[in-house]
Amino acid sequence: MGAPLKRAFSGRVVRSVRRLLIVAVVALVAGSCSVNAIGDKAAYGTKVRYRKAVPLHFSDFDLTYDGERRVTPSQYPRGMVFYDFRATQGSDTVRLSWSAGTGEIAPSPFKVGGQGYWLELRRSDTLGTLAPDELVVMRDAQK
Repeated sequence: MGAPLKRAFSGRVVRSVRRLLIVAVVALVAGSCSVNAIGDKAAYGTKVRYRKAVPLHFSDFDLTYDGERRVTPSQYPRGMVFYDFRATQGSDTVRLSWSAGTGEIAPSPFKVGGQGYWLELRRSDTLGTLAPDELVVMRDAQK
């Protein structure tokens, strides 16, 4: 190989390796800070994965997903799906439901242990679109 060809070839290799490293670093950073794993301590204001009957441990309370149910009122024959949760702090247990209802995707407020919170599914006001197994809980003061 001639000298110009060697320089061109080595330049392409360096650029390819550099791109690969950048993609790897971005993937690692994005994966490590976006979603808590099930069973980890859940943090307010972050995307948290949830699963039926597996408690999420927030610093002030536990949140458990109990499942979904379909309700079909006479005035809305297409029906609505409700996602039911249970928030527990000591002996205080509150049942709450979230639904997009007829199309408005909004946080669902609830109180447990005297403190107010907001539950977000499908779309977060601050974090954008949520996966079907992700939720966000915010303290009332954060909202």
